Amino acid sequence: MILSLSEELLDNDYIVFDYANNKRFVLNSVDEEFVIDGSPFAVKSCNLFVEVTEDNLTTIHKCTNIIGLGDDYVRVFSNNPELDSLQVSVDNINEVFIELYE
Repeated sequence: MILSLSEELLDNDYIVFDYANNKRFVLNSVDEEFVIDGSPFAVKSCNLFVEVTEDNLTTIHKCTNIIGLGDDYVRVFSNNPELDSLQVSVDNINEVFIELYE
């Protein structure tokens, strides 16, 4: 199953999608600015997780958030080759797809 991400799907910095009877895809968007030792820096990234529930026990699996990579639960990709090897963020989320493995 392929999920087309978009900024419009974000609800309070989250996208949550249930699939395959016992799995839930969760994307959490982080867009914050910090100051350390007087130097400002920004964190713009999305964290990807798959929750798997079996026998009333839920296990949370952190997934790759690098465009062009995959793991046991998801494949993150884009039709824009310039995004390969970048982290998923709010800046590029409209061009990113997630293949969810069932």
